[in-house]
Amino acid sequence: MILTASDIESLSRLLSRWEWGEYISEAFVIIACAGELVADLEVSWLTEERKRRLQRRSTILLVAALSVSLICLFRTNELSGSVIGSLGDKAEEADRKAREAITDSSTALSQAKDALTKAGKAEDSLGKAEDEANKAQTASSNALTLARGARQEADSFKKDIRSAKEAAAEAKEKVADRTLTDGQAVSVAGKINPFAGQRVQIMTYFDASEPMELANRILLALRLAKWQYLPPPEHSILIGGITGVQVFIHPEADQSTKNAAGALAAALNEQGIAATLKFDTGYAKNQIMINVGAKP
Repeated sequence: MILTASDIESLSRLLSRWEWGEYISEAFVIIACAGELVADLEVSWLTEERKRRLQRRSTILLVAALSVSLICLFRTNELSGSVIGSLGDKAEEADRKAREAITDSSTALSQAKDALTKAGKAEDSLGKAEDEANKAQTASSNALTLARGARQEADSFKKDIRSAKEAAAEAKEKVADRTLTDGQAVSVAGKINPFAGQRVQIMTYFDASEPMELANRILLALRLAKWQYLPPPEHSILIGGITGVQVFIHPEADQSTKNAAGALAAALNEQGIAATLKFDTGYAKNQIMINVGAKP
């Protein structure tokens, strides 16, 4: 049976594994022999009971290792024979094809002589063939020019489709409400969690659903980060005309508050929520005020 290259490669890998098994079992044979040798030594710490136990275990290990080694040797010889037999079959097949090639070459030589005779007749038709070839070349050049023009039009059409898709995606993004998914809220909380305990207030347009919903999602992230939320004073409202998310702190706030405000603004921007960090003396020094305005 002739094996394919992949079959021979698979057999070679299997043969290598059995050879390693043989090597390992031989190593255990050596260990077992060493155990029996140690059992024959006259040393004070090796009692008769220990000697008998060591000899018995060494003998068991020796027998087991020799058995495994014999199995590995058998499988190695069997696989080697398969590979060698396949190579012999391939050699016979190659020899057969070589003989066939010699026979074919004789036939080809005879046919070549006939072709030389016919070549004289073909020479007369060569002139006509050259004319036809020139015409075909001209037609091919014209077709190639048309194909290039069609390709350029196809590329232009593809670019137009891509531009239209990008414009549609951009328009959809502009129309869609701002929000933070649960995963995004967890991500924001992870960025600001080092500032747990930071005091914070949130103001928004409570009569507008889009900024109100976004404010609630930001509050979820703040609570996950264990920030201290302070409700805004009663009857307080956000002045009109504010867009985006504004993160306000006092200019003289401590460094921890400044770092917390910067981390919050950066985390919101990473999630696609436009947020800016601002300073105002009208707020408590170590407190952050978040204004959630209308969508920009």
